[in-house]
Amino acid sequence: MAAGYLGENELFDILGRRCLEHLELDIAERSYQNAKNLSMVLTIDSFKHETETNILLGNVAMIFGMYDLAQEFFLKSSKPLLALDLRCDIQDWVIALNLAKTIAPEQEQFICRRLAAQIEVIICLFMINFSRLKVIAQKLLDVMRRPY
Repeated sequence: MAAGYLGENELFDILGRRCLEHLELDIAERSYQNAKNLSMVLTIDSFKHETETNILLGNVAMIFGMYDLAQEFFLKSSKPLLALDLRCDIQDWVIALNLAKTIAPEQEQFICRRLAAQIEVIICLFMINFSRLKVIAQKLLDVMRRPY
């Protein structure tokens, strides 16, 4: 029934996802190969030989975008720095800084610089948008002041 609505690649993608949920990494990798999803094949290949369950679960949670859960698994593992790497990879500098304070103080300075750069970008974007907003507001006031 489902095959009538979904293409073969989509079915293999769904199978791959289900296999990942159950840590059936070899089957998941083959499913993604059949779906022609090279990025997932390479991602799975990068950690499928890991033997520690918390690291495997952390990687799967990361694939599914469940970053808080992935962080928890990595912190419980023998490689808690993976949690910090995760936060740096997704540029979540505030959480990365908090993690660095406890598990990698030597990285605090680097993360502080990244956080400062991110804040600077946000402020610049706000200023640009504020300037545009002023122009739009002025045009609106000009239109409202015109006699009918």
